[in-house]
Amino acid sequence: MNELRGRLADYACHHRKHGHDALLRMLAGFALVSCLLLLLPGNPISAAMDELLQLGRRMRRDQEAALLCADDVANGTVCCDRSSHRTDVCVMRGDVRTQAASNSLFLLLPPNASRAAADERIRPYTRKWESSIMRTIDELHLRSAPEGDAATPAHCDVRHDVPAVVFSTGGYTGNVYHEFNDGIIPLYITARHYNKKVVFVMLEYHDWWMTKYGHIVEQLSDYPPVDFANDRRTHCFPEAVVGLRIHDELAIDAARMPANQTIQDFRQMLDDAHRGRIQTIIEEEEEEKEAAAAAAAAARKQQHRGSQRIRRTPGRPRTTTAHVS
Repeated sequence: MNELRGRLADYACHHRKHGHDALLRMLAGFALVSCLLLLLPGNPISAAMDELLQLGRRMRRDQEAALLCADDVANGTVCCDRSSHRTDVCVMRGDVRTQAASNSLFLLLPPNASRAAADERIRPYTRKWESSIMRTIDELHLRSAPEGDAATPAHCDVRHDVPAVVFSTGGYTGNVYHEFNDGIIPLYITARHYNKKVVFVMLEYHDWWMTKYGHIVEQLSDYPPVDFANDRRTHCFPEAVVGLRIHDELAIDAARMPANQTIQDFRQMLDDAHRGRIQTIIEEEEEEKEAAAAAAAAARKQQHRGSQRIRRTPGRPRTTTAHVS
């Protein structure tokens, strides 16, 4: 009996071992087939992996570009930071010229320039992840070309000695939240450190926008803005920042500001911008109150004079009729 039990135990162990080995072989086979399927061209999983790898490469390139653009951009350079999911920002330094007819900004290079010609495209609006709204924003073509190139503007109609900040007032403009979140606050973040020595070049320019926010623009720039699409003159700048920087929703990150400005500094700027209007409104209200008080006093005085005339008027003599019998 003991011998039988031993043989049964050996048999069970033998089959358990072989079963375990078979399971391992089967799992290894499945893994091999899965790997082969992933490598097949046209496989959706393989395509997704390729896309992830390409995305990683693009992110590394964008981060490297962001580091380069964070430093002083060399003269004769077009540098684009595309690392943010919210916005793209490009910097052009040198002889920068506008050409509204082709929706282009040119950076003219000297004949002996060693840098390769740059060719970038950008939609200067801060909702980069919303493809539907970004399609409504004019696309700018940023090009560097040798001086004398037939495509470049031959001369400057207006020469500025301060940089340009180029942005769009299109998109969700008309909605107060978006006007501040996507426009006014990013404009403050991008332009404040210029201390008003900057020209704003606007795409999708709206007169009503300037009527509404012109007093804020005046706090950030000493110069009249340029309506890019309708001003056909060639404007020349020593530098252009195309696109606006944005930190977060209705937020300013002091650590990323040149002078550590905060949202409180932005609010102070708004107070300064509105102070003239508020003072005008206060003065108008005071004038209206004074005029109303003067009118009320004149009415009371007139009423008082009228009552005095009534009291001073003598009574009429009574008429008596004598009857003769």
